[in-house]
Parts: sequence; structure tokens; C-alpha cells
Amino acid sequence: MEDLKECIKLGVEIDKVEEVIKIVDLKSYLSFVRCSIRDLEEIKQWIKSGFSPKEAKEWKENGIDLEEAKEWKDIECDVNKAKEWKKEGFNIKEAKEWKDIGCDLYEAIKWIGEGYGIKEVKKWKSIGCGMYDAEEWKAIGCDVKEAKKWMKYGYDIEEAKEWIKISKKDKNKKLNFLYNDDSE
Repeated sequence: MEDLKECIKLGVEIDKVEEVIKIVDLKSYLSFVRCSIRDLEEIKQWIKSGFSPKEAKEWKENGIDLEEAKEWKDIECDVNKAKEWKKEGFNIKEAKEWKDIGCDLYEAIKWIGEGYGIKEVKKWKSIGCGMYDAEEWKAIGCDVKEAKKWMKYGYDIEEAKEWIKISKKDKNKKLNFLYNDDSE
């Protein structure tokens, strides 16, 4: 009875209540109406997609329709995170690519700011290097492939740096494993 009173209070026509009850429970419907979403079919779709009335309202208020909201939700972004990615110029596909390699928005921005593309970042991250490490390896003249070889043989950046200095001073001390090892 309380729900019916609220329907009247919210301006829902009584004959529409019968239609609503056939599709969703009245409490759910009223929750959406309180969030300014009145279209029954739309409410049904938001519910079916797993959104609460409050979430649906937030997505809509930010100009994001249900289909786009579902895509953002699929990559584990709430409306605020989606807004941030979009504000920085990323679409859903790009955000997903960065998230799939373990980067949040701010890390993606840092990598891009240093001139790295996602494919290169993916390679560096696949060998356990963050941006700082990648910069260090590059500073001593190593690309991802070479850094991976050094690491495979147990050398860290500092040790590799020393060996590279030695090999430059003494051409007889060539680092054969870097040039003869075809494994990646």
C-alpha cells in the first residue's frame, strides 16, 4: 500500500502500475523513478544489466548511455573512472588495452608522456620492467630484447652498465651472449 501511495505522490498513473508489476517489482521501479528514470523499458534494461538506480542515474547524468556504461563496467571502470579516461582522450578500447597490461590511467599517461606506445610498454612490462627501469635500460643503450637477455643471464641494470663500459674499453671482452643468443 505504501508503494502505491508513493506512486501517486511521484505522479505515476495507476493504470501504469499494473504494467510495471508485470515487468519489475514496484520497489525497484520506484527507486528508478526517484532517480528521474521513468521509462519502463529503459528501467528493465538497466536492471537486466546489473545497474542500481543510483548507478544508472550517474551514468546518464554524465552523458553515458546504457550500452557504453556496460562496456566501461566490463573493464571494471565505474562512472568516475570512465570520465577520467575519457577526459584524457582515451576511448573504451584504448582504456581496456592499457588496463589489460596492468596500467591504470595515470601510469598510461606517464608512459605516453615519455614517448612510449602501448606495444612497447607491453614488451617492457612483460619482462618485469616499469617505466623507470625501461628508461634505465635505454640509457645504457639496451632495448627490450637486450634487457631481456641481460636479465636472463642474471644481470641487473647496474651490472650490465659496468660490463658495457668494460666491453667498450676493451674490444676483446665482447659480450658474446648478447650477440649469439637468439632466444627471446
